[in-house]
Amino acid sequence: MNYSFLRYLIIGFIFLYACGEKESIKGKTNKIPVTTNQATMITSDSALGGGSILDDGGDIIKERGICWSINKNPTVSDSKAASGIGKGAFSIMMKNLSPNTSYNVRAYSISEQGEVYGNEVNFKTQIRIPSLVTTNISNITGSKVTIANQILSDGGATITQRGVCWSSSNSTPTINDSVNISTSTASIYDVNLSTLMANTTYWLRAYARNSAGTGYSPTISFRTSGPNLPELSTVAVAYITRTTAIASASVNSNGGAVLSNYGICVSAQNTMIPKVCSWVNGNILGPYSLNINNLNPGTTYYVRAYANNAAGEGSSTVVQAFTTLPNSPPTVVATTSSDVLFTSASMFGNVTDDGGSQVLERGFYISDLSTPNTSSTKVTASSTGTGNFSVNVSGLQSGKTYYYRAYARNSINTSLSSNTLQFNTKAATTPILSTIQESNVMENSITTGGNISNDGGVPITLRGVVWSRTPNTNININTGVVVNSGSGPGNFTTQLTSLPSNTLIYFKAFARNDAGLVGYGIERTATTRISVPTLTSPINNANAGCCILDFSWSSIPGINSYQIQLSMDASFTSSVLNISQCGGSSRPLRGYVNVYTSNISSACLGAPSSSGNGIWYWRVRAVSGTSFSDWSSTRSFNYRW
Repeated sequence: MNYSFLRYLIIGFIFLYACGEKESIKGKTNKIPVTTNQATMITSDSALGGGSILDDGGDIIKERGICWSINKNPTVSDSKAASGIGKGAFSIMMKNLSPNTSYNVRAYSISEQGEVYGNEVNFKTQIRIPSLVTTNISNITGSKVTIANQILSDGGATITQRGVCWSSSNSTPTINDSVNISTSTASIYDVNLSTLMANTTYWLRAYARNSAGTGYSPTISFRTSGPNLPELSTVAVAYITRTTAIASASVNSNGGAVLSNYGICVSAQNTMIPKVCSWVNGNILGPYSLNINNLNPGTTYYVRAYANNAAGEGSSTVVQAFTTLPNSPPTVVATTSSDVLFTSASMFGNVTDDGGSQVLERGFYISDLSTPNTSSTKVTASSTGTGNFSVNVSGLQSGKTYYYRAYARNSINTSLSSNTLQFNTKAATTPILSTIQESNVMENSITTGGNISNDGGVPITLRGVVWSRTPNTNININTGVVVNSGSGPGNFTTQLTSLPSNTLIYFKAFARNDAGLVGYGIERTATTRISVPTLTSPINNANAGCCILDFSWSSIPGINSYQIQLSMDASFTSSVLNISQCGGSSRPLRGYVNVYTSNISSACLGAPSSSGNGIWYWRVRAVSGTSFSDWSSTRSFNYRW
């Protein structure tokens, strides 16, 4: 048998079979199953990725691996890392990643059929601490240095703080040592240190912070030179008065040496010669303030800050000028009021500044208008000078609103308080009183009065009694006859005079207070007495004899009945003589008292016997019903038979 032919025939079939099989695989290029694993071991710049190929589809896998990008659907044209050939599981590190960045990852395979990609997964790298470097140190003096720094990477997060830290004892300084924080937001920044000590070696590192922590530059060292003069800021002057001010400055640099003292100097010349200084012994770095006293009003002064160290005296470069306030009117304020009564109140004020000269007078302007001024009523305090003061004002109207401003006067001028205060006096009420029992009721007068128990809150300006002949429970000072009895509270008495006799009088007490309110007591009545007749004939000590003796007296208006009494006793207790009207037959009788009533103003004594010889007394009174007048004065006559 020809085996060569058979061998070639078999090879031909194999070739044909192989070509036919390859044609079928070409139609299944994307059928090779590729799976992408989730990334692990994620750091700020790396992560472990991978995948698996379970079936090569009959094709030879020449390359497998992962590809990644910040964009979707990464391909091998993006970043990639290969991991062997053939099917199976594989893993590989992704390196040189950016921190705090989201990446998309796909596993892939490459065969004769082309590129096949697995499913897409994503992950995010972590934040890392910043990295930075100090690039230069310059301008080294005894207390200062300039450091140039650069942030190489922000670690994938916002830089929240940057600066330098340094130490003269710690060769690896951290932010727990001395720190100078930069205000720059740039990646390249300079920091100036000005609080160093002379002739001293320092270690320094730049630092930057983000949410992951603090990153430091490599440590560098430098040494300061010998001390320099202190450096101070320009003086700022505030709270300037006429005689004082407060000066503030700052020791910007101690020159690298401890200060022996520091202070503020004042001069009337901008050359600062001569000058008066206020010194503080000790060392300081930063701001300080000192009081400047004993200045003259309205004067321009010049100030400068000074400090001394081992190198000598340093000062602020700029001489600052300020002018004290001139003398002025006082400053005064109204503070409060108290003890507000019906017609009085106490007002309080405070002179807070005398204006540079002695306060000679102070007090208040008060008015019922809302803005008192110097034309208003002035009440002056008994004290002078500054500080608190008060005045009690009286004579006010009750139930009224008053406004007041404090004032103060010095040799410059008078000033009023910028504020206006007010108070309301208490409202007065009607006085309360009673009418007292009448006494000494006479034919033309009555004694009475009142008792004021409540003045209504304000002084009683008028009191008395009002009377009338007409019954009227509403009798008042406008309808009756007024009899005044002074002013003030309490009891008072008065006499109603020029009254008609034998008349019923209506009266009551009244009181009027300073508010114009009038109160009344209860109404009372009293009847005046009947007028006393006046004897007319016979005249006193007349001589009378036989036979008829006539008696006469004045007539009392409204009275038609009188009584006459005769007796040889001046007290009219014995030796009484009867009389009768003229023409009657009565005769004197001894032993009892007899009063003869006549309805006219005369009577007669007719033909007495000699038994009636002697001195006789007689008197008359008027009669009205059951009322009698007083007896008239007594007259006498000498009877002889």
